[in-house]
Amino acid sequence: MTNRIDYHLIQCVKAGGSDSELFDALNVALIVGGSIVIPHLYHAVETIDTLHADQGG
Repeated sequence: MTNRIDYHLIQCVKAGGSDSELFDALNVALIVGGSIVIPHLYHAVETIDTLHADQGG
C-alpha cells in the first residue's frame, strides 16, 4: 500500500527527478517541518531505495 509520500516520490522518479533533487526537497521538508518530519524522511529514503532497486539501479 502506498501512502502520499510514496505517490509523490514515484511521480518524481517517473518525471526524471535525480537523487540530488529528491534529497534537496526532503531537506526543505525537514527545515520547514522540524524534527516531526524525521520518521517520514526515513520512510522516503526507503521508498527511493526500493524504486531504484525495482528499476535495476
